[in-house]
Amino acid sequence: MFHRYLSKKLFDNDMSQRELAIKMNIHESLVSRWISGERVPTLPNIIKLASIFGVTTDEIIQSMEVQS
Repeated sequence: MFHRYLSKKLFDNDMSQRELAIKMNIHESLVSRWISGERVPTLPNIIKLASIFGVTTDEIIQSMEVQS
């Protein structure tokens, strides 16, 4: 699930939710909602996340797919 993926990326990059929000120019509460699993990012934010973490947008989108 995306929230686990994002938590791991933040940990691996030694980055706080606040730091990510600042880099993305979004409110910290939005990042918090992603972490809690309440929301998922929009396509423009997926593109920003991919750039920040040095991954493909496909990798991020695949993390959103329901695991069976």
